[in-house]
Amino acid sequence: MTFLTERGSYLLGILIFALIIHEEFRPELVMGTRVDGGGLPWLLSLWRVGFLVFLMLFLLYKLGSYVRHIGGIQEAGIDASTRAIFDHETSFLIIATANIIVQLSGELRDFFFPLNYLFMAMFVIYLGKRVGVFYALFIPVIDMAREFVSHAGPPVPPAMQILTQGFLNAAMGVTFVVMVGYFLQTERRDRDRAVKKLTRLTTDARALSEDVERSMTDLRDRSEHQNAYYTQSLDTDLAALMAIAREGLHADCCVFLYASDDQFFRLRAAAGDEESIDEDASIPVRDSALGLVLTQSKALRVDRVNQNITPLEYRKKRSAVRSMIAHPVMHGGEPRGAVIADSYHEGAFNKESELYLAMIAGRVERTFDMVQWSANVDRDRTRFLAYYENAGKFSRALAVEDVLEVTFQAMRAIMPFDAGLISLSNSKSSQGTVTATYNLPQSWVGVNYSEVPDKSLAGWVVDRSQYLYFPSTKEISKSLFHPDFKFRGLESALILPLKFHDEVQGTIALFWTRANAFEQRDLKPLEVVAFQAATSLDSARMYEQARQMASTDGLTELPNHRIFQNRLENELKRHKRTPLPISLILLDIDHFKNVNDTHGHPVGDIVLKDIAKVIQGSVRDVDLAARYGGEEFAIILPNTRHVGAGKFAERLRGRIAHHTIAFPDGKLSVTISVGIATYPTDANTKENLIEAADKALYASKQGGRNRVTWFGDMASKATA
Repeated sequence: MTFLTERGSYLLGILIFALIIHEEFRPELVMGTRVDGGGLPWLLSLWRVGFLVFLMLFLLYKLGSYVRHIGGIQEAGIDASTRAIFDHETSFLIIATANIIVQLSGELRDFFFPLNYLFMAMFVIYLGKRVGVFYALFIPVIDMAREFVSHAGPPVPPAMQILTQGFLNAAMGVTFVVMVGYFLQTERRDRDRAVKKLTRLTTDARALSEDVERSMTDLRDRSEHQNAYYTQSLDTDLAALMAIAREGLHADCCVFLYASDDQFFRLRAAAGDEESIDEDASIPVRDSALGLVLTQSKALRVDRVNQNITPLEYRKKRSAVRSMIAHPVMHGGEPRGAVIADSYHEGAFNKESELYLAMIAGRVERTFDMVQWSANVDRDRTRFLAYYENAGKFSRALAVEDVLEVTFQAMRAIMPFDAGLISLSNSKSSQGTVTATYNLPQSWVGVNYSEVPDKSLAGWVVDRSQYLYFPSTKEISKSLFHPDFKFRGLESALILPLKFHDEVQGTIALFWTRANAFEQRDLKPLEVVAFQAATSLDSARMYEQARQMASTDGLTELPNHRIFQNRLENELKRHKRTPLPISLILLDIDHFKNVNDTHGHPVGDIVLKDIAKVIQGSVRDVDLAARYGGEEFAIILPNTRHVGAGKFAERLRGRIAHHTIAFPDGKLSVTISVGIATYPTDANTKENLIEAADKALYASKQGGRNRVTWFGDMASKATA
């Protein structure tokens, strides 16, 4: 419709201007001189009246369309060329209508004639330079064209026509310039007023900003600011947990729904497909499928989603979800929410997924406990301001090393100390390991010690989950953690447990060069930091576990296909700067389908794991062995030509052929087919290198299996 009306506008305009130039709208009563001396003639032919009415209605429609579309253009951010089309189209019709009215009213001798020049000024002012100037020049051209073909009255010499029309256009041009100048002056005056007003508003805003800053400084000394901080900290931690859960479960979406009361669930944190998540969802606790998870207080797993009964109320569009898993979250001893993960694939979750989600739910519970406990602590406000500055760093610390560094920074900001030491516990071996130091010899990092309570003070702190403070280190009779550690120049010491949800993950020891340096009122803020450090350490370990799960094949524990692709791409980029080669090996277990069909898939999994161990045990540290997919494996051999790769592949083929794989009901052996391609001899891009190795692998299979084929040999034979 828009296309037709646009083209119709231009065609209609062209028709009108052709009729105007030939004076088809000049009334019959006007033959050089008006009979009645002025006013529109009443005896107009019916077709002229009908045409004018049609044009006026069409123009009103286009003006309405123009206003509607311009609003849409401004909202959608469409480029200026699109708006120019609307401007041209509407201007064309306005000028056509004005010319009809002028010609019907008697041309130059009627007061309607200046309409053209009024519109000329309006176009220049409101439509910009390009459109406005075009029609400002177009109007006089139409006037002059009409005069040259005029057939009303006695013929006028061309020179006289040009002179007369030029004089009229000049007069109207002066009027036009005056009008434009007036409007521009008015616009400039309004702009100056707006600039002054904006300057005043900017000054007021700056002053207001300074007042707000001062107010915020005061607010930091109030409990409201503390609550705001803990809420933000909670949201940050929950968002991070959802991201970790989504990555660890390979889910498409992971959300945490929290029921702050007994009425409705509301979305608190989410990770994944944000466009399909209803952030404003309000789900009844009692009359919803999700409420069943809460009331039963146990996990729910759905391998094949039923859209009508499955708790997917947090989704805007539920049809894409094929499987889901949910686990309740306890708070204050009662179920108050649920962690939910869903997938676009059926059967995406299993028993391990349930255990992993239970761990996430427990982590959410402990996060709530941490925030609630921290919010109730009676803080020393002055010292805790420094804690605020460092608390956000804990949320951003993803690695254990980063968490330990932030821990030292936060504690020094609250209670400056002269030396420090952090050790982490190994519950399986009853040993601790020094992991980080501050102002102590770096050689202590990595030292192991016994955490048996009778042998070290650190062991006592871990066992009792209590802090120890020594106003004077001279009172210490036991080893702090290791017999060789001496308190040279350190006069007082504090040892805090890194405790997280009834589990002590290690200790942090702070030292001062003066006796009695620690005051009891400083204990609570430091315990909060220690608690936050323990929480962040737990998150860092979970993040590392999730990262490992995302990069490792779950069955063979080899790097997965994504890691293989990234590593190969990086190796090729590195080798393009040097003349060193890279060889790629693709290998496939022969007749693996027969193994699954004969012995079952569990035995097939045993075969894959055994072969993966043989491959991993055969490569160098600089090589990468990965599971390529199914029963295929890939090996990247940096700095290796095809000859060396061929020798390695033959050794590996022979080793696997003679390797016996044991399973509960017997033993078996398998063989492999191998394909080799080398950069840059066989290919100079990642895709071509993989394709060449795959073709060589296919040739090995076609040649009888249990053999090694180099792509270069295939190319040589094909050339020969």
